[in-house]
Amino acid sequence: MRKKDPIFISFLAFISILTSVKIFSEILGSKDFEKELISNQQLADSNPGIKQKQKEDIIVNTISRGKLLRIKLLKSIFWMIAASLVGCFIAYIQLGFNLNTLSCFLKNNLLAFLSLFLFAFATLGRIGWEGQSWKGDTVYEQLDNRIFWLCYFLGMVFGILAFT
Repeated sequence: MRKKDPIFISFLAFISILTSVKIFSEILGSKDFEKELISNQQLADSNPGIKQKQKEDIIVNTISRGKLLRIKLLKSIFWMIAASLVGCFIAYIQLGFNLNTLSCFLKNNLLAFLSLFLFAFATLGRIGWEGQSWKGDTVYEQLDNRIFWLCYFLGMVFGILAFT
C-alpha cells in the first residue's frame, strides 16, 4: 500500500486548484509518477522511453484531475451559496420583511449556518467526482480527502459551538 503524500504536496495541490498554474500540476504529476514507479515494478523495469511516455500521460491525467476537482468544488460552493440565499430569502419573508430582524437571526445562528454549510459543501463536493483513479491515491484525490475531513471537522466544531 502506498503512503499518503506529505501535507506540503496537498498544499501545493490546493494552490494549483486556486491558481491554475501549470508548473504546480506538472510537479504534482511527477509526484504521481514517482508513486506509480514504486507500485508498478513492470514500469520501473521498463526502458526510459516507455517511462517518459507514461510520465507524460500521468502528468496530463493529473492536470485533468486538478481541473475536475476545481470544477467540482466550485459547483459545490455555488449550490451551497444559492441554497443559503434561498434560505435567507425565505427567512426574510417569514420574519416580516424586516432586515434588522433578519440580521439578528443570521448573527445568532451564524455558527449553526457555518456548520451546516461545511457539512453540505463537503458532502456535495464528494458526490460523483469523475477524477477518481482505481487506487484512489493521486495527489488531487488525497487533497479532496483532506478537504472533506477538514470541512467535517470544522462543521462539527461550529455545530457544537452553536449550542453555547
